[in-house]
Amino acid sequence: MSMLLKIVSLTIVFAAVLAGGAVVKNQVPLTDPPGLVKRLAIYLTRNSARTRADHELPELRSRAYALPPERVFELAAKAAQDAGWRIVDRDAGGRELRAVVSTPWLKFKDDIHIELGRDPEGGTAVSIESRSRVGRADFGANIAHIIELHRRLDALAG
Repeated sequence: MSMLLKIVSLTIVFAAVLAGGAVVKNQVPLTDPPGLVKRLAIYLTRNSARTRADHELPELRSRAYALPPERVFELAAKAAQDAGWRIVDRDAGGRELRAVVSTPWLKFKDDIHIELGRDPEGGTAVSIESRSRVGRADFGANIAHIIELHRRLDALAG
């Protein structure tokens, strides 16, 4: 019985180390609001992330740019390509872009959907969704994809 307990304990420790390593590798903010416990609960129980205006995680709040939609569309496509993502669908008229990204650690495929709309203040609103194809937890990978796209798009939009 003690051998079984040791094996179970080692398995739990190993799984915790792998999960912790994946969260660290994804470079997501661990201690930013709403705090470590809430963030870990999100990273360990969700396999998708979507921006919205009132999101509890600051990095997942929708962004808008004071540029025409056509220009933001071009910049979003360039940001995705510069990030090494594979663009699988470009609909300039519908202002939608779809890409696939491989996670850095285990090379799982995640689907990214970028959609542009009108911002009430006259600019271009950007909505992003990142969804894992497998698993129930993404260890923050989808949030990391959105952070990466925001960072690159902010730099390109100046």
